[in-house]
Amino acid sequence: DGVNGIELWTSDGTETGTFLIKNINNTGDSSISKMKVLNGNIFFSANDNVNGQELWISDGTTNGTTLLKDINSGSNSSYPADFFVFNDNMYFLSDDGINGFELWKSDGTNSGTTLLKNINSNSNSSINFGNNFIVLNDNFYFFADSGISGYELWKSDGTTVGTQLLKDIYSGTNSSAFTMIGSGTSNYF
Repeated sequence: DGVNGIELWTSDGTETGTFLIKNINNTGDSSISKMKVLNGNIFFSANDNVNGQELWISDGTTNGTTLLKDINSGSNSSYPADFFVFNDNMYFLSDDGINGFELWKSDGTNSGTTLLKNINSNSNSSINFGNNFIVLNDNFYFFADSGISGYELWKSDGTTVGTQLLKDIYSGTNSSAFTMIGSGTSNYF
């Protein structure tokens, strides 16, 4: 609006119903990005100039727009990205400053926002941004590098135990080169 920087707005489709929800960063742009809706709430990445680029949630009201979790505590950023919904939870990539970019899960509460699994325990990121998470039946599929097998095909049922390497297609530390294409009821790798 020329005053608050790039911030979160809402609209009901009318001029009077279009307004600023919250000025998250009072000193500049809040760098809002990666919005995804789950159960009537918007999950997104924003920078309040105190906690860095972190996970926020909004129910569309000023008071209901809050920092959900400071994943990389302090002023460091966790850069939440690649949000997708699976089994009434929001899944996304984030860096807690210890494990690198890994897969996280949130039920919309601070205590229910947790690291799903540290796939690459060498403190290196296991998953790259722009990963094509494909949901099929009761699992989702993605590419990850455990530090042992290179980037390979993984699957998850949304639990830590159920998140595992599906197949080491190109054995060893080499990475398989393939793309996932969703086509309704079937998926091709």
